[in-house]
Amino acid sequence: MNLADLEARPADSAVPPATPATGDRGRGRGRTDDPAVAVEPGAARGPASDTEPLLSVRGLTVSFRARSGPSRRTTVLRDVSLDVRPGEIVGVIGETGSGKTTLARAIVGLAPSDAGVIDVDGTDIRRLRRRARRGFRRGGAIRFVFQDPLRALDPDLTVGRSVAEGLTVAGRGTRDEQQAAVADALHRVGLDPAVADRLPGAISGGQRQRASIARAIVDNPRLLICDEPVSALDGSNRNLILRLLDTLRRTPAGADSAERDRLGMIIISHDLSSLAGIADRVVVLYRGRVVEDGPIAEVFSRPRHPYTALLIASAPSIRDEHGPSPAQLRRPADQLADRPGERGRPADACVFAHRCPFATEACDHTPALEPAVPGWTVACHHEPTWRSALSTNPAEAAATLTEGVNNDAR
Repeated sequence: MNLADLEARPADSAVPPATPATGDRGRGRGRTDDPAVAVEPGAARGPASDTEPLLSVRGLTVSFRARSGPSRRTTVLRDVSLDVRPGEIVGVIGETGSGKTTLARAIVGLAPSDAGVIDVDGTDIRRLRRRARRGFRRGGAIRFVFQDPLRALDPDLTVGRSVAEGLTVAGRGTRDEQQAAVADALHRVGLDPAVADRLPGAISGGQRQRASIARAIVDNPRLLICDEPVSALDGSNRNLILRLLDTLRRTPAGADSAERDRLGMIIISHDLSSLAGIADRVVVLYRGRVVEDGPIAEVFSRPRHPYTALLIASAPSIRDEHGPSPAQLRRPADQLADRPGERGRPADACVFAHRCPFATEACDHTPALEPAVPGWTVACHHEPTWRSALSTNPAEAAATLTEGVNNDAR
């Protein structure tokens, strides 16, 4: 399945373009939770913070028609903003239902959005009409790598035909030029050009995922969106694919390419250790809202939002053994009724308040996503004071934090 499969034909097939990689074997059986993937010590990572973003999302809101219930529409994303710069990998994390995949689909135009700006290299694609939007996708600025490589590739087409499909639908180049582009794409992802003549079922899972990536980079896009790109792979192949993605973003396509032409990426993942070794920044989503956005090393070592801290404490491969435990970051079950439930609390309350052990009356109003330090934003009324309440019980913590909020208001 590709982008085109999700639209009525003959729309843009949105075939993912090609890029480099490594072989399936030969690096050993790495742990599936090994965070030290792909990045060599001292290797250049993302761009400088003053680099102009190639993707800028501002105030994105997405809702869908509700199947049942009092409301006719359910808001899935609310006021989401993020930037991706050339050569930068931005990870998007959050539990199931947080809106990660909807965000990715909205950016590529597969999910209708209600409000906001999706600016790609100066073009707000939300303002494009349907025909212009299809033309924009044919231009290859954004490409998508799907979660399951077996479903992403047509089982009846050879790998070469699948990789070339986007070029064919867009009418780019002669047959010989397309074959050359396919061979280059397969080479960039570390596949032997002979793989082009095989069917997807005749190659390994790691090779299929690299073929999917080749499909996504064959026309040299500016932005690659990867939705759980390694969740269907075993540990050794997972690490190889992560190394490949890191190599692709650090290596401009073509000898004449400038630094500004480096590939930017959004990687959606529930596996925090997969992102820890390659991402530059991380965006944390909870129930459709961004609760934290900052440099991944700093966020993972000292999260500033209680929900981010809970995610990290629940991930054994990356959590700090001296950090707070999951139990300290959860509201005790016998006290969940102390605060209004999801339906009973104010509509503009903090989305995490009903689960947060540090919630106070101040949390009945949505906190703004504000800079905690330059380049690091957090949406929490009690940042950074909530950490001081970790050693107390929830009732004492709430009293301490309420006093702090009242003092700040004076």
